[in-house]
Amino acid sequence: AQARLAEARRGFAEAEESARHGQEDAEARAAELVAQARVRQERVGRETDRILREHAEAQEEMRAHMNHVRSSLAALTGRAPAEG
Repeated sequence: AQARLAEARRGFAEAEESARHGQEDAEARAAELVAQARVRQERVGRETDRILREHAEAQEEMRAHMNHVRSSLAALTGRAPAEG
């Protein structure tokens, strides 16, 4: 009975040790995933900002072009350009 109890205790200790290592591995992996997610978040944020800047620039260029077209048409037709 003592031998079985000692073996059961060893098995329990091994299981606890294994569980502890598993928990440590899981926590390390979780920290790694969180770090990767933060890097991706920063990259996506920078990319979003870049795209928004590009779209704002394109919008300004289009507005300037449309104003030029409007003025040219007004000059060709002899009418005052409409406010817009």
